[in-house]
Amino acid sequence: MESLDLVNHEFNKNNIAVGDPVFVSIHDRYPAVVRGLKLDSKNRKIFAYLDLFSDGFPSRVDVCDCKKRENNI
Repeated sequence: MESLDLVNHEFNKNNIAVGDPVFVSIHDRYPAVVRGLKLDSKNRKIFAYLDLFSDGFPSRVDVCDCKKRENNI
């Protein structure tokens, strides 16, 4: 089976990778960490599977809804 580079894939405009801390913007904006990426070629999307810091938010989202969090230390 061929391994795909989902970080640089055309459906992943923000170059989100596994392990990235992100802000997810759907109805609210919330922090999460990406734990997995999966290509859905039928719907032309990449889904991000997330570790959440709060309950009540989706843990699987379109990767286009994710933006990398910058460390402001």
